[in-house]
Amino acid sequence: MRDRLHGRYKLVGHDAVPVEDLIEWAMWLESADRQVRLTRVFADNGETHVLNAIAGKSTRRFPLADRMKVAYPRDFDPTASRFCADDFGLDVEKLAYFALSVVWRGTVHQWTKFDGTLTELLPFGHFEPSMRSYLLGETPFPVNACVIVIVCSDKASREIFYMPSAFLEPGLEGTFNCRFVARGVTFRCLFGEFPAAFHNMCCRASRKPIFYGDCERRTTQDFPKVPPTN
Repeated sequence: MRDRLHGRYKLVGHDAVPVEDLIEWAMWLESADRQVRLTRVFADNGETHVLNAIAGKSTRRFPLADRMKVAYPRDFDPTASRFCADDFGLDVEKLAYFALSVVWRGTVHQWTKFDGTLTELLPFGHFEPSMRSYLLGETPFPVNACVIVIVCSDKASREIFYMPSAFLEPGLEGTFNCRFVARGVTFRCLFGEFPAAFHNMCCRASRKPIFYGDCERRTTQDFPKVPPTN
């Protein structure tokens, strides 16, 4: 289960930035009007909902993870058990929207990292127009997209917020894969052709799955030297 959720992969690149830069979501687009419009759309359609659910700057408190720790899972797995988002008042449409909005920002904007260099633009290619159209409310959620949500039980994942990293996974060479951690919640996004099992793990699937497990190994493996955000 762990490898299927997180992916067995080699990172193409990984970019960590100060959390303050991420929360501002400053986008340098074609015009100021468009920038304001997108910022408002992002906040209304998922950003506020998710930012209220993730761990706060005081990493001692993470109410969502605390509730999942004592809740009874729909399916038990030693690495990441499956729960239903409805049981915790989570809106799966907003979770998915938030994830895709973060990924899309990584295709058009570069943030300043801790070392002073800029993040690299994500190579989203021909998937970008359909994602942008969805974010603007012009089209439904892309049929070739999947968003997997994992609430992390470990402290290390609660202390960081880093931008999406593209990765290559054996057997899914034609799929665009990326993942990011938002203060204790890991989002994995897939675009393109992938097995039906991934559609079933998407938070928008009929069972509205949301997973809970220890993500420390993957987090520290990918970002061993990321400074904490608090």
